[in-house]
Amino acid sequence: MGIKEKKKDTLQSISGKEAELYRQDVSLLIQGILPKDWDWVPCSENALVAERKYQYPIYYKEFLSRNIFETLKAFFRGSRCLRTRKNTDILIRNGFNSPAVICWGKGKKNELILLEADKGKGFYTYLLENFSPPLTKTQLHEKRHLLFEAGKLIGLLHKKRIIHGDLRPNNLLISKNEGEYRFSFIDNESNKCSKINRISLVKKNLIQLSLIFDNLLTQTDLLRIVFSHNSIYFNDIPRKAQRKFIKTLFSDRLKRVTHILTRCKRKERAKKIRKINGRNVQGECYQNTNLCESLLKESDLDVLIQKNGEIIKEDKGITAAIIKSCSNRSFFCKRFLPKNKFHFLKVLYAGERARILWRISHAFLDLGIPVPQPIAYVVYGHNPLMHKGLFFSAALPETKTLLSISRDKVDFSDWISNNNLLVKIAENLALMHNYGYSHGDTKWGNILINEGQNSFCWIDLDSAKKNSNMNNRWFYKDVARFAVDIIESSLEKKWFDIFVESYAAKRRMSPRQLHEKIKPFVKKIHKRHRRKSRITTGSVEKTAMWFKRTTNSMLRKLHRFFKPDEVLVLGDSHVEVFKHWKFIQAFPSFTFSVCSVGGATASGLENPNSKTQAYTIFSKALEEKKRKKVIIMLGEVDTGFVIWYRAQKYGVDVTHMLTEAVKNYCSFLADVSTKADQIIVISTPLPTIKDRNAMGEVANLRKSVKTTIHERTALTLKFNREIEKYCKTQDITFINLDDDCLGVDGAVKKEMKSKNPRDHHYDQRQFSQLIIKRVGKFIHNSKSC
Repeated sequence: MGIKEKKKDTLQSISGKEAELYRQDVSLLIQGILPKDWDWVPCSENALVAERKYQYPIYYKEFLSRNIFETLKAFFRGSRCLRTRKNTDILIRNGFNSPAVICWGKGKKNELILLEADKGKGFYTYLLENFSPPLTKTQLHEKRHLLFEAGKLIGLLHKKRIIHGDLRPNNLLISKNEGEYRFSFIDNESNKCSKINRISLVKKNLIQLSLIFDNLLTQTDLLRIVFSHNSIYFNDIPRKAQRKFIKTLFSDRLKRVTHILTRCKRKERAKKIRKINGRNVQGECYQNTNLCESLLKESDLDVLIQKNGEIIKEDKGITAAIIKSCSNRSFFCKRFLPKNKFHFLKVLYAGERARILWRISHAFLDLGIPVPQPIAYVVYGHNPLMHKGLFFSAALPETKTLLSISRDKVDFSDWISNNNLLVKIAENLALMHNYGYSHGDTKWGNILINEGQNSFCWIDLDSAKKNSNMNNRWFYKDVARFAVDIIESSLEKKWFDIFVESYAAKRRMSPRQLHEKIKPFVKKIHKRHRRKSRITTGSVEKTAMWFKRTTNSMLRKLHRFFKPDEVLVLGDSHVEVFKHWKFIQAFPSFTFSVCSVGGATASGLENPNSKTQAYTIFSKALEEKKRKKVIIMLGEVDTGFVIWYRAQKYGVDVTHMLTEAVKNYCSFLADVSTKADQIIVISTPLPTIKDRNAMGEVANLRKSVKTTIHERTALTLKFNREIEKYCKTQDITFINLDDDCLGVDGAVKKEMKSKNPRDHHYDQRQFSQLIIKRVGKFIHNSKSC
């Protein structure tokens, strides 16, 4: 508090051995008058301090009233002056240094005390003057020695059941004499002495002492203080309890740092913000924006989006738009509407979403987390049930989402490597979590990239929140959500590992431990995405799909009850089409027993060490009972990947590998013909994976083969012709679907492709209709053709 705010007081009494010597100076100081050779000293708002430097340096401290409860507190615990004298005596009796009390007194309003001056400098000031980076080797050793001694001193203080009430860095004075450090405690009025120390108060002291910038007191420096402290205070406590203490200490320190940073920024920001108070409108807005005048007019709120807005996204509860103001400046606007009649309960519990978004955006900016600059927010409505909100932030026209960039760039992996992007995002996400905040939806569509400036920012902070627990599951959900996009974008596994390791290093975690934490979330999110890719989001479509699946299942069970003739189907994952409900409708007197082996190849049928073990599985299915009819469809993996891969690996011609695949396939057909009455071979499906497309698990596995889709299609057609020739010589039914599936551009028809771009199979409906049309007469005919 400055001298201008001090109210004049009159000295009533003064006590102490040297009271009469300083009575005249004290009587002037308590009135707010500086005696000769005295100077005011900056201090907190709850006290007034003056210093006399000549001859024998001393300090004058006057205790000002904090609040209306100060009198009541003094009645039970004693006045601040009395507590200072008492606690100083306790420190000195226990062997700690503290400025001695010379005399004390009382005015009509406030109490005062005179203390000896200490030659030492505050802990923070001493570090700043002597150990500012860069440090020499000698300075580094001296700093480590200082931190060790400081930690040892605090540990000894706590060992003697004394807790300092306000151990801020400059309340610990340091002086050096003949290579030895001398420490002294000041501002002792709030000290506590008890038989049992509370761990929370011990942590509070260490946190208070460590609130120094990282360039002066790094994490490693703080660990040195803590280890030195624990060697004295925790010398008989198990290491497990010590590790837990250190872990919670660091998390609590980050919370305290977060609070201090946001509180200081909030005070600076309050001068630039203007309150919006209307008949039905409340909010805040920056004064230097022309948007402020529009928001002050209640009638303009809805007009802003309708006339000047370009809607980006719109659903039941949220509308997002870009608004252009009269000065051609663009703003991003997000309008929140009540989702249902119970929405007001959520508002009462958590607050209005626009206001939450305003606060969380500023908190992120204060902590150095990049988000668009918030401009304003307003909340309006006719009654508590109809609260609406608008949130405005700066528009970023030169940015793209990370998701759109991943789809547009062919060399996306190289682009990430050049920009070191995943490491930057991982470290920033870890910083966010270190401060106790979670994003809630860290998908790639919520990360804006400015390629020109090589920077990024987070958007869509509706789900962001502050968490009290630093090991909260929301943090692992954030990491898992981002990691799922890495997996689904079909990047190499090394990028997933780089992201996880960078995040873990910033959060001081083990990568292995982090893998275990995020694994269940990754599985759950990935499963949900696969389900969404198969089922549309509309409620009507979901109901129809559920009804179709249920009906299909019931039809199968009813069909099996009548024990129809069984047809065995052998092949890779493409033969799953025979499970479609249309086959039950088309062939009511037959049931299709599908034996599919994902990734099965004709090339590997005769290989006993094959990973899929397809030949063993197929042979077992054939030997279970005498088969009348067998349908076989193989070769898609061969012509789409294996033949090309082996040709590159062994340095042989593709034609040679094709001949080997055809030979193995024909040998398998000859073996099956001895175990079945009728064999129907269906031509190999044409390739559907486009050039340079790594979307989907199968496409990612096959991306090492650089051939075009037309080259793979030509090879598939040649493969089918060779198999057809063999089948004609052996009187085996061969159904060639190439003409039905091949388009005019030399690749598979668009309507035959799956609607899911990550699925390399044919569209199940179209494919099932085609097979039924072409295979029907051969199924019903018991005679081989």
